[in-house]
Amino acid sequence: MNLSRRSVLALGAAVVASACSGDANRGAPTTPPAPSSTAAGSTPTTTPPSSTDPPPSETTAPPEPNPLPEPSLDGAVDYDLEVNPFTLGVASGDAFAQGVVLWTRLAPSPLDDGGLDDRSYLVTWEMALEEGFEEVIRSGVTRADPEHAHSVHVDVRDLEPAVTFWYRFRAGSHTSGVGRTSTLPLYTLPESFVLATATCANYAVGYFTAYRDLAESKPDAVLFVGDYIYEVGARTSTEPVVRAKPWAEVSNLDGYRRRYALYRTDRDLQAAHAVCPWYITWSDHEVDDNYAANNAQTAQRAGTDFAARRDAAYKAWWEHMPVRLAPPQPGREFRMYRRFAVGSLVDLVLLDTRQYRSSQACDGRGSPFTPACPEVNDAGRTMLGAGQEAWVADTLERSTAAWTALASDVLFSDLTYDGAVLGYDQWDGYPAARARLLETIRSSDVANAVVLSGDTHFGVAAMPGRTDRSSSAGTVAVEFTAPSITTPPGPYRSPMRWAIRSAISKGWMPEIIDTYFDRRGWAKHTITPDTWTTEFRAVQTATRPRSSATTARTYRVRAGSRTVERLDDGASS
Repeated sequence: MNLSRRSVLALGAAVVASACSGDANRGAPTTPPAPSSTAAGSTPTTTPPSSTDPPPSETTAPPEPNPLPEPSLDGAVDYDLEVNPFTLGVASGDAFAQGVVLWTRLAPSPLDDGGLDDRSYLVTWEMALEEGFEEVIRSGVTRADPEHAHSVHVDVRDLEPAVTFWYRFRAGSHTSGVGRTSTLPLYTLPESFVLATATCANYAVGYFTAYRDLAESKPDAVLFVGDYIYEVGARTSTEPVVRAKPWAEVSNLDGYRRRYALYRTDRDLQAAHAVCPWYITWSDHEVDDNYAANNAQTAQRAGTDFAARRDAAYKAWWEHMPVRLAPPQPGREFRMYRRFAVGSLVDLVLLDTRQYRSSQACDGRGSPFTPACPEVNDAGRTMLGAGQEAWVADTLERSTAAWTALASDVLFSDLTYDGAVLGYDQWDGYPAARARLLETIRSSDVANAVVLSGDTHFGVAAMPGRTDRSSSAGTVAVEFTAPSITTPPGPYRSPMRWAIRSAISKGWMPEIIDTYFDRRGWAKHTITPDTWTTEFRAVQTATRPRSSATTARTYRVRAGSRTVERLDDGASS
């Protein structure tokens, strides 16, 4: 009998119990730890009924994420103001099989730097198995510190896998809204899992109606692939301004904090966070448009030192995201890339294509219809950096899941036009780095690779590596780029939009299967062991609140096929 390398890995997992401990969590236990109280100030009460899992000898447990530090409560005081501090909602994220991060921020006056003094405040958190909180099964006390904008990150551990929980916070006499979250399955192969991807939410140019539609769909999890905020100001916006509050560009810590607070006051965004756990990576607008590593495109225009600006942006991002990451330190690497396992169904690999990338070739200003400058093809150029490239290779090598999803903030597939690079900020501007990642996916022999991306402001279905539009020759993965929440596809107006459509129809862009320019929205992925189905959800318009939403595109990938099939018969693109 001939065994593929994938079959050998799957069989070897039963013998080598540490095979999946290939990242920063190497050496983590491969069996669930005994119940203990690991969240700060936690008070264990009743735990949910234990799930029936196969013994660890039958499979390999995913690596357990490193816990967040437990804060001391010394010096923190009770919240004593009459004003409700929970104006920014609640959120959860970075869920794994036995834990989840709960988030909130105390901000009684959210657009006035939060409205609190320099004291640290005590915050109680609670979890229950039902929305009404008839029985609190886990609770604890943590602190909200001024140095972190009075944000709260509670790393709750020792939960049962594949269980839905409800959570809330208390400060003084005030109680937050209620959030819904869940842990991931462990060992098992779920029948299905619904993952939403979202990207590019510019507050000034549209309403967050797509977030409302996402919340009403109640996915199992949300993957956010960048541009959670826009640092630019409405005064310099190239798009029509609908909501004009963020007038000026932000470039320091106070500015970034205010911008996040503004976004988090939006009820539709709050609803999307409260419905399920999020997994979040970033793109450029969380810092500065098209920035690369320590190099800015617009920071000089804003009159700031870019190193300080990036430090401030990373800190504000961490303060407002439900992530299991220690706070970033000024001037130091902030490792954000990480991996999560949805049982044996999906390995979710979050990439960071901003912090380590080479500067854009041609200063990012090449003509969209002329051949790229020679610098583009420099073999030493990188998107991920050597360390992250090695981590991705190791992660894919160890993966035995039915599907492997890589989260990239920018389009991965080839959208070049007759040798011209249409977007130097995308992987097209880094072809050698893309070729290395394609080879990593190919050589790792992962069963079914899917790239989930954003940034283009229009939907894309693609087959990276494909060399012939009439077959799947050369294909190593499929890709789905989510439509934007609000941002129009400005750079891709006519004649470029017409050129892209024409090039696809003529086979000049063999990797691109389909595009969807028409409306703003998000992507809904329904994943089973046998199929991956993606719907592009689209709102009628983002320029008016409460607009209706429909499914604009539907695609299917059959396991093992590496082929995108379009299932709907819509004519618009």
